[in-house]
Amino acid sequence: MTLSVSRVKISNILGVEDLELTPGKFTAIVGRNGSGKTSTLEAIKAALRGGHDATLLRNGADQGEVVLVLDDGTQIGKRITPKASTAVFVGADGKRASKPAESIRELIDALSVNPIEFLAVPRKQQISALLEAMPMKADLDRLASISGMTLDASLADLHALEVIDRVHRDLYDERTGTNRAHKEKVATINQLSATIPAGAGTVEGGEAGVLEKMAEIDRARDAELDRIDKKLAGLETSWDEKLADIDARMQALRDEQAAVLSERANIRQAAEKQRAKAGADHSAARAPLAEKLAIIQANRDAEAKARATRETIAQMEEEADALRDDAEKATAALAALDAYKAELLASLPIPGLSVRDGEIYFRDVLFDRLNSAEQVKVAVEVAKLRAGQLGLVCVDGIERLDGPAFEDFKAAAIESGLQLVVTRVADGEFNVETE
Repeated sequence: MTLSVSRVKISNILGVEDLELTPGKFTAIVGRNGSGKTSTLEAIKAALRGGHDATLLRNGADQGEVVLVLDDGTQIGKRITPKASTAVFVGADGKRASKPAESIRELIDALSVNPIEFLAVPRKQQISALLEAMPMKADLDRLASISGMTLDASLADLHALEVIDRVHRDLYDERTGTNRAHKEKVATINQLSATIPAGAGTVEGGEAGVLEKMAEIDRARDAELDRIDKKLAGLETSWDEKLADIDARMQALRDEQAAVLSERANIRQAAEKQRAKAGADHSAARAPLAEKLAIIQANRDAEAKARATRETIAQMEEEADALRDDAEKATAALAALDAYKAELLASLPIPGLSVRDGEIYFRDVLFDRLNSAEQVKVAVEVAKLRAGQLGLVCVDGIERLDGPAFEDFKAAAIESGLQLVVTRVADGEFNVETE
């Protein structure tokens, strides 16, 4: 049950000499500057705070006091003298608490939030207040299982929403890198595939058979040349004998000598022609075989290169498949993270509110882009979470809100079930307006 303040008594606190008021759900203390608005609000807050502050005592007074009477009869008070402050707590049963400060702390939250200050502070402080208002621990084992990542134990100290966003961001970056690597691998595979010949020409027989035939032709050429050389050698011997005889009969056989020399020249010329023919025949017989051998060797080299390329492609295809599987796993993990986050968000006391990448979102709209009414609603809900059992929120300087924003704030405050006491600068004397 949320308690509220039904009566306030103040004497000799700051600028207030003697005042009693009955707060409603929304109480506005209005008046010009210096009329005692802030003094009244500070007196109420002083009753709920611990410690001693002599500056709260009204000038010239020996003792000041503030008493808050709650709707269940509980009394919370503080007496202040120049030297000390005494807290007083009388329960609904009429019994005075021996440790009033502890009893007060059981009713209020030390981290209570002023919704107007919440709207004015920097975003980082807003997020801090918001996360403090919605404490939540992440299940690191579950996140590690979902993401497949090893998580630092220090993450346990962070808010669950912050942890999920960090893991989500890291996993997203990892998947992006995996997808990029997969695309690069596929592009390389395509480039390698384009280098493989459509189909290399083939010839009958193998390299060894061709080489043997070439050797056979070489042997036939060598035999023919040996036959010619032997025949020529025999003739040379006969000619030498005849020349010796002719030399002996030189004068008589001059004509015969000339005929023999002519014969020899003719035969030598014929022998050279036969040599040339043998060489040409050899080259002609060998040329198609050499061409065939070159084709076989080229085909063998091309096939070896194609085989190596196919092996490389096969390996890369396996790697590409692994990368694709990793990316698909990362995508599934991201979806699981989103589901876990949605599960946590569904349990939040402020539906539709979340923190992502250091920003506050309400119903997927950036907090700064919300209209004033929605911002005020969020601020009041945060204040409600930190109000404690005593749902009292004190707001000084409500005039910082323009007319429409003030009405939005008041409506949200009344709807929240909180009890608000605010101050507002206005012309005229000190006045208390309650609703």
